[in-house]
Amino acid sequence: MFNKFLSFLAASFALIGAVSAAERVESYEWLVGDAPIIKVEAFKGTIRVEPAESGKVELSLEAQASGRNAERWLERLTVKASPFGAGLVTAVKRAFWGVEFTTDHLPMRDITLVLRVPQPCTLDLKTGFGHIEVANEFRGNTRARVSTGDIFIGRVDGSVNAVTQSGNVIISRASGDVTARSHLGDLQVGNVKGQANLRADHGNIDVVNSVGGLKAKSVNGNITAGMSLEISGDTHLEAAVGDVFVAIDPDSFLDVRARTTWGKVNSALDPQGVDAKSGDSQLRGLLNGGGALMALLAKGGDVHIKSVPTYGMYFD
Repeated sequence: MFNKFLSFLAASFALIGAVSAAERVESYEWLVGDAPIIKVEAFKGTIRVEPAESGKVELSLEAQASGRNAERWLERLTVKASPFGAGLVTAVKRAFWGVEFTTDHLPMRDITLVLRVPQPCTLDLKTGFGHIEVANEFRGNTRARVSTGDIFIGRVDGSVNAVTQSGNVIISRASGDVTARSHLGDLQVGNVKGQANLRADHGNIDVVNSVGGLKAKSVNGNITAGMSLEISGDTHLEAAVGDVFVAIDPDSFLDVRARTTWGKVNSALDPQGVDAKSGDSQLRGLLNGGGALMALLAKGGDVHIKSVPTYGMYFD
């Protein structure tokens, strides 16, 4: 099932002063079944996902290195694949672990993996130092994990689970549930039809349009969210150090519960049964008779509620 049809397409070496540079390019192809599970793990490098023909997975490896040990570093890169059932597990590793010492500039060590997959499929992607990018119009569920780097997910028909230790997460659109976390970086989400669970330890959270319910927590940063007219789930937004900004359609049916610890609640809406006036530390009431819960908490900042008609912001 494993067919390495093109290996070591090019290896070029150039001298720039006393520093050498080298490049390694390889391509692989594997046969898979319908709706496969595809797992790719790299110790470093950027992973880009594009659509491919049904029944096969293609992987292109482009690696570049500079310095005295450039050629040896490239030679020690390995690509191993383990087909299972209808799916595939692929790992890009370095055969030797060690520390490179140099008195010159830090040597270049870059890897780019272009993964072409059939649709629908389930993706499980992981890289140590680099980025993960999934192209638009992807069909299937995606799991992406990065130690240091950004994650970009385009318009996908499926669920998304994205985690980065240091970097930003951008998700354009997801028809399923979304779980995203960044320990050091921002979360930017477009349209989410399913439930969304977001957390940023040191960064801001921005959501354009939430339909299925939203849970967002920021330890040190602001939360900005736009809510659909017909919200099918509860919303919990909490900022420990920062402000909460939420745009609500005035025709929505909501149970609004907003409060702050040290700041104020500023609202352009006037739900019934209000416990405190806008500008005080809390606001509670039923909008249009009540409905889904809208719980807003800013411990170290303010809560801002805007009245913004959605005018039918629906998925295609």
